[in-house]
Amino acid sequence: MPRSICLGIPAFVFTLCCLLYSTNAEAKDMSKRFGIGGQRSLTGYSGVHGKYFIEEHWSVDLSIGLRLFKPTNDADRDLIGGTAITPGFNYWIIPGQQSGPIQASLGVGGRIGLYIMMQDGTNEQIEVDFELPVVAEVFLGNHFSLAPEVGLVFRIPIGEQGGFQYPRTGFGMIIGDNTGLFGAGSFNFYF
Repeated sequence: MPRSICLGIPAFVFTLCCLLYSTNAEAKDMSKRFGIGGQRSLTGYSGVHGKYFIEEHWSVDLSIGLRLFKPTNDADRDLIGGTAITPGFNYWIIPGQQSGPIQASLGVGGRIGLYIMMQDGTNEQIEVDFELPVVAEVFLGNHFSLAPEVGLVFRIPIGEQGGFQYPRTGFGMIIGDNTGLFGAGSFNFYF
């Protein structure tokens, strides 16, 4: 069985369970609600994602992620691992009121990420990433949302490259050495 199908089956089952748990919501805004889920960021890491709505138009979030890859230019090199800690915010231009089983919000935001990569325990690189996403958060019931996003990424490598180059993963295109236009997304389960 292909790996993508093996990984997709648990995600599909989880999504289906969340949808079955979700109920139709009476009209209310998202103020003071907290959600937790998963995120694939614009910079290419996958991680745990938490979001808190301060009020109807503003939310803050925090992601802690991981990325593992094998350099494509050198088959003899070991696996490279990286971790990311990324706080961010969103301003919801069109906030959803959750007045029915499906509701959508449109927002713009920003994230700043600290990304640390390590190879063989010796070569290390630190990078600061800035993400400027445009997010469409689609609520499926009262508790579950899918949030596809597109946006710009700006990368600032700090220190030596550590003797390795890593792939600029993500769905999108690179514009110059440290900038790109990418797509990503997240899912959230709200309490």
